[in-house]
Amino acid sequence: MLVEIAVVPDTFVSGLAHIEDIGGGCLRFVCFVCQDGDRIVAARIVMPADALPDAIKKALAASAGHYAGQVAGLLPKLLN
Repeated sequence: MLVEIAVVPDTFVSGLAHIEDIGGGCLRFVCFVCQDGDRIVAARIVMPADALPDAIKKALAASAGHYAGQVAGLLPKLLN
């Protein structure tokens, strides 16, 4: 069960700049927004590297309706 004990605001980002291996089995996702031609860091998300496969599956499932053709092409590459 997912519980939200305090309101956590959404943060809009334009994209993912890069992913850093910060050690200890964790990855840092550095996200940005586009502003006046620049890419400004808007969020850094740290999660265990072991959670990445599940996150990819959930992202693909959530976006499949929007990008069905692209997702179908990506799956074989991701699974190899």
